[in-house]
Amino acid sequence: MTLSFHKNERDYQDKYEPCVLMGATKAATGVPDTLVTYHGIGGCRMTMEHLRMDNVPDGLFVPIISTAPDQSSVIYGGADKLERGLEQTLSDAKRRKINLKLIWLFTSCATSIVGDDILSAARKIEERENIKVIPIDTPGFLGGDKTGHELVYTALVENYAKYDAKKNSNSINILGPQLIGSKYWPWDYQEIVRLMEGADIHANVTFCYKSTLDNYNSFGAAVSNYNLSGESFDEFADLSSRYNVEMWGDDLVYPIGIANTEEWYLKIAERFGNIEKAKKLMKEDMNRVMKRIKGDYNSSWFLSDISGKHIGILGNAKYAASLARCLYYDFNCYPVVVGLWGETPASIENAKRILSEMDAYCDIDVYENPTFFEYGNAIKKAEVDFAIGTRYDMRLVRGIGIPHISLGQNYFLNNFSFIPWPTFGIKGVLGLMTELARLIEENIKYEEDGWIANSFIAPLGHKESGSEVVKKCHRG
Repeated sequence: MTLSFHKNERDYQDKYEPCVLMGATKAATGVPDTLVTYHGIGGCRMTMEHLRMDNVPDGLFVPIISTAPDQSSVIYGGADKLERGLEQTLSDAKRRKINLKLIWLFTSCATSIVGDDILSAARKIEERENIKVIPIDTPGFLGGDKTGHELVYTALVENYAKYDAKKNSNSINILGPQLIGSKYWPWDYQEIVRLMEGADIHANVTFCYKSTLDNYNSFGAAVSNYNLSGESFDEFADLSSRYNVEMWGDDLVYPIGIANTEEWYLKIAERFGNIEKAKKLMKEDMNRVMKRIKGDYNSSWFLSDISGKHIGILGNAKYAASLARCLYYDFNCYPVVVGLWGETPASIENAKRILSEMDAYCDIDVYENPTFFEYGNAIKKAEVDFAIGTRYDMRLVRGIGIPHISLGQNYFLNNFSFIPWPTFGIKGVLGLMTELARLIEENIKYEEDGWIANSFIAPLGHKESGSEVVKKCHRG
């Protein structure tokens, strides 16, 4: 058994990859009582609005307003439109009676290249209107999703954190819930907080989801920043060290499924909380799950049908690695192809460490930042039974003839999920089973003599027809 690693040597990146502006917007719109004004064209707005919607289902809505520069603004400069846009932003906020405490001011690619002075515009509005404005240069070419988040995290600490916050040994800040890589991240993040609080671990400040601007005053009260994403935040780490706050948890597995949750929970409880309370809560959650599925034929049929399947997984590096472990340990599936997406080398290396212990059990081809084309060829060659990924690779995978389900990535034309239930934690196993059962349900065929189970299409390269495959598993 071995893990085989494949690096992407191509000169192009064919993958879903939000830019700095999109990442900054995702983070900033997670801060209540603020508003985003971006000095950029309307074409960016659609993506920003969609990605921002991940923050909305739990009741957080932060507006996004464009200054709407046009061709002449790019040629001659758009300072006038920038100032008018900020004035219009304030006018709209007053008219709607928004409790506005901060305006984020971002740039797009074109306006950043032109060099319109966002700092000067911000200071003019601050002096005239007595409202805080934080200008950040966020052109798409500066980097990716993670970089946009880090710029916002850094700005929040620089503008609001206080050095005299009293330390709490059980307190940690949480970084990057929007960067988890699960399409259920709001509920998965909330499950993480529930478990932490159940073990006497205090979630101090969350960058950036629902923590108010005043909450960031106590940033320095935490002993660590729990980095959910696994990406490197070098600039933010340097800033945090001035407050004696260390970075922690980069390569800690996500609590997806039972085995991962036990490892995650005991490690974080031992470091920051009460390990006995963690064990007690895990037992309670396990009893709750058992009560739901014990004696349920649907659950036993599903677990039997999915057992032994060979699967492909594509997603954010830490999420894909954690999900691969969950499917092997808890569902007896074999993740034979795993595609890891990450913005920084650290995210890939952290994911590889999470996968490393599976070297003793599975032969896995691990692809580092694969293109869609590379991933598609890999799962076709491996003859996987089904694939787990995102909406963005769904058409490709199904076009190859492989069943597919989307569990990853952010909102953009992706997350039609309306029930607030997690896929993280032991309790989240029920949510994960519900999603995975769709693979069984959608690939069951109806025969005249009854339902046929386990009717995945014949694996690629096999001569048996689909009907012959399913008849072997006929339950009568």
